Amino acid sequence: MSRYAVWGTLAALAWLAANGSVPLSAVPPSAAAQPKAITAGQGAFDRVCKQCHGPEGRGGDAPRLVPFSREYEELLAVVREGKGEMPPISARSLPDEAVAQIVAYLKSLS
Repeated sequence: MSRYAVWGTLAALAWLAANGSVPLSAVPPSAAAQPKAITAGQGAFDRVCKQCHGPEGRGGDAPRLVPFSREYEELLAVVREGKGEMPPISARSLPDEAVAQIVAYLKSLS
């Protein structure tokens, strides 16, 4: 597949994700970093993570997250399994799509 075909596919997936046709978790992180994903990620972060990780992930009771260098799969594993004093967070409380949006938000701050 040519690089033009790859870029076209990524652009199409990003458009579909932004318009709600494809779950954001199915879109590569580079394509997922769209304004809607970042805004939704900030809302999810503020609701679930901000209390411990501080405003904009700059630290608080829990470690600093910015600059953020983890990939979606890494963060999803930490969120689902917990780490250190962080308890696991269920998909019911924080869906996979919201985790992908949080990754987009944190990367936008880095």
